[in-house]
Order: sequence, then structure tokens, then C-alpha cells
Amino acid sequence: MKEQEQLRVEYFEMLFDKHFDAAFVVNSAGRFLRVNSAFTALLGYGPDDIPGLRFADIAAARRQDADMDASLREHILRFELYPLAIAEKKASPCTLIAKSKERIPVLMRSALMRDPGGAIRQAIVVASPERRAASRQSAAPAIPLCEAWEPEELYRSILENSGDAVIIADFNGSIATANEACIRMFGFERSDEMLGRYLLEFIPMAGSYASSTGEAFVVTDEYYARQVLQVEQLFETGLSKTRAYLFKKDKTVFPAEATMSLLRDQQGQQRGTITICRDITERCKIEAALQRSSIA
Repeated sequence: MKEQEQLRVEYFEMLFDKHFDAAFVVNSAGRFLRVNSAFTALLGYGPDDIPGLRFADIAAARRQDADMDASLREHILRFELYPLAIAEKKASPCTLIAKSKERIPVLMRSALMRDPGGAIRQAIVVASPERRAASRQSAAPAIPLCEAWEPEELYRSILENSGDAVIIADFNGSIATANEACIRMFGFERSDEMLGRYLLEFIPMAGSYASSTGEAFVVTDEYYARQVLQVEQLFETGLSKTRAYLFKKDKTVFPAEATMSLLRDQQGQQRGTITICRDITERCKIEAALQRSSIA
């Protein structure tokens, strides 16, 4: 048995290290345990970089907000392995950030090891450089999601004239486009204050907050679990509708209705998400008043 186990280990080591595509192993906290030589060649990270590297460091091109609450950041990191869970079911597109800061589109495939409760213990991931099929309309290199939308006058008109907030994010969850209604609704003055931020930065996941309704909003375990299910539904079905509380710039929250959809390219690959949401503060105030009057 020991000899068979040793052979299995040696076989894995050979397959892992000699694989033509980038391969890596992460633990339950998203920390890298090892990478192969193809990973180093593709992204530039070597063995000396591994001890301090997390999957979120290379897969989320988000702006690190020094003002972000530490507990919120920790809750956000709970989602960092979600792309690997998606990649377990089918090849999944993702943009990885090289050590040189170059953005490299890849297709990921993963094999997950879980504990008896279903939580991820380790993930073995293979990332293949993505070679997108050229079309007669465009054989040019791929351009960032936000740049792909901006030249189209139709899309620009829809975005800027919509009364609802519209947010377009890349597949890593980094905001690529936010319309004027969105900027105002979240309490910002300029679009660059939102661009590059991580979508989950605007979703309260723990604590109690002052709300635009005049009442305190407390994140319960039930509320948190419901938001996780909505994210899972989005990637399972391509569409998710939810009612949730969102952060404004000043860290107060407001109730919103949101519809989230997946954006796909001509080959059907997931490229990002589009979220359309509206502030329902006044509706919630009316609902609360009606409820109080019915009790009285």
C-alpha cells in the first residue's frame, strides 16, 4: 500500500510540474500552496512569491481601499474561491494579473477537495491562456469590457439616460462602467470614484448601519445567506433578482431592488455582469408606516 501511495504521489508530481498549462494549488483561505513552472512562465510569480500570495491577489483587479473596514474586507474574501467553484463545473473565463501587472485572460478548470460539510479544503486549478475565436467583424485583440461598450452610441445613450443605476463589471467583479444615475445614487461625485472597485464592497455583510429609511439595518445570518444564494443563482441561471441593502459612499446603507445578469460574448463565454438597480427608500418608508398603522 505504501508503494502504491508513493507511486500516486510521484505520478501527481510529474503531471503537475510537467503540465503545459499554468497550474496551482490553493488552500481553504485562498493562499497559494504551490505552482508549476508554466504558471511562473505565464504570470511571473515564482516560489519566493508564493508564501504571501492569495488567489484574490491575482484574480481580482480591484483597487485596494485603505478605508475599507477590516471585517468587511474579510467577508469579501470569503467569496474569493467562488470562481474556482464555477470552474469545477465547466471551463470558466477569468482575467489573471501577472506580477508585471499585465492582464492575462485565461480559461480555468478546477478540481476541489471538500470537507464533510461541503466547504472547500483545497483546489487544484489549471489556467489555460485564452485564445478567442476571431470573427469577420473583429479580428483585433480583445479590449477591456468598459472600452468595448463606450464607442457604441446606442449603449452610451441607454446608460446615460437611464433613471436606474447601471453597473457593468468584469468577470472578476471589478466595476468597469457605472452610469450617472449610479454615481448619484451611491453618493459619489465622479465616475472614477467607483471604477475599479470590487462590487462586493457595496454589499454590507456584517454589522449594523444607519439606513436611508431612518431605521438601523442589521445584517443577520439569514440575510447574509440569502445574498450568497442570489450570487449562486446568477452564475447558475444567468439571471438573479434581489432586494438588498447597499453601501453609499458615506457608509450608510439604502434599500434597493436589483436585477443582475451575466454578459456573454459571441462564443457564449461569460465575460462579466450587468446590474440594474433602483433606490426604494420611499417605498420602504411607506411599507413600514402601513405596517405600524395595521398593528395599531
